[in-house]
Amino acid sequence: MTILANGRFEMLHEGLPKTGTVRYESDRAFLEIKSILGEAVKEMGEPVVRHNRALELRPVDLNSIELRDPAGFYPEPVVLRRKTQPSG
Repeated sequence: MTILANGRFEMLHEGLPKTGTVRYESDRAFLEIKSILGEAVKEMGEPVVRHNRALELRPVDLNSIELRDPAGFYPEPVVLRRKTQPSG
């Protein structure tokens, strides 16, 4: 997952590339998925639109966040850890 400075994100989620927008509230962030496999979610039909719910991110510590997917395959949150990026 990469959160970009322009308020957008890119990620591989449930095995599929997804992109969308980021919204911040208090100590949480919400990822609104706008496209899956490069296709707009709103063009994928009612079942996909209805199933597409915002992902929630909550801080765990300085280098970890918890990902909650209310409509995902797994009901339990997943902890994601920061991966260092090579410089240059």
